[in-house]
Amino acid sequence: LVADHVHEGDHLPSGDVVAREVAPGELLAEVEAIVHPEQDTYVRYALLGPGAVGLLYGGRLAAAGNELHIVGRSDVDHLRAHGFVLESPWGDVCMTVPAYADAREVPPVDVVLVAIKTTANEALPDLLAPLVHDGTIVVLLQNGLDVEGPVAAGLPGAHVLGALCFVCALKVGPAHAPHVDYGS
Repeated sequence: LVADHVHEGDHLPSGDVVAREVAPGELLAEVEAIVHPEQDTYVRYALLGPGAVGLLYGGRLAAAGNELHIVGRSDVDHLRAHGFVLESPWGDVCMTVPAYADAREVPPVDVVLVAIKTTANEALPDLLAPLVHDGTIVVLLQNGLDVEGPVAAGLPGAHVLGALCFVCALKVGPAHAPHVDYGS
């Protein structure tokens, strides 16, 4: 479990006990340590779902110098022409990154961030298949309990992580997301 508001010893609804507290922003360091334990380097990310949550976390990763490839639907043309805008107390980000309507066009990546609504999870096997290989990390930035199980079952060899995103962010236009509060 990866989250930014649980503490060591907390009991989860599943009955699991949190092994240790994960501080805000620690998820990136955890993922990079798994992908490249022997070196200090950037990580190649794919983002499925460039909505408010996806742009918040994907945008921060891109701003930190990581390679980000966005897979979307309605905003792809806008992303290609104008990039994305993220307004955040953590720092505003306006940049253009590669955007794709088809996940099969994305070059190999180390980590896939899934920020689509859980109501669309039936599409995940087809979306993830061209992006995932042995050792790929898939981070589910989704609401819901136990969304990891069904996804992990269909991705042998991948590392599937769940994440709780307790933030206040919204999408106000194509590829434009204000993050208005940290969450707590």
